[in-house]
Amino acid sequence: MLQGIIYALTACLIWGLIFVVPQFMTGFSAIEVAFGRYIVYSAISLVFFSKSFLQKRCRYPSWVWKKALVFSLASTMGYYTFLVLSLRYASAAITALILGVSPYRHCFIW
Repeated sequence: MLQGIIYALTACLIWGLIFVVPQFMTGFSAIEVAFGRYIVYSAISLVFFSKSFLQKRCRYPSWVWKKALVFSLASTMGYYTFLVLSLRYASAAITALILGVSPYRHCFIW
């Protein structure tokens, strides 16, 4: 149970960084901040995925990977780019309020 609590707190900490990091990176455009974020997250994900891949030897068809890449780039890059722009032109409190009532998170739950 303690491990689950630590994972939950870590996930909340990482999610909270989306509001903090753009405030410090004012010299970069919103798209550059979004690309930087996803490059870091991709590197972390590849570490976990490679461990899972080597243990389970899971194999998916290439069309699944292509669709996943297109969907993830189209939706999350746009979402985070607009989030960075909203943090630059409005406060973090207003941005968090708008994101909290946004239907975006609920549209992609399958």
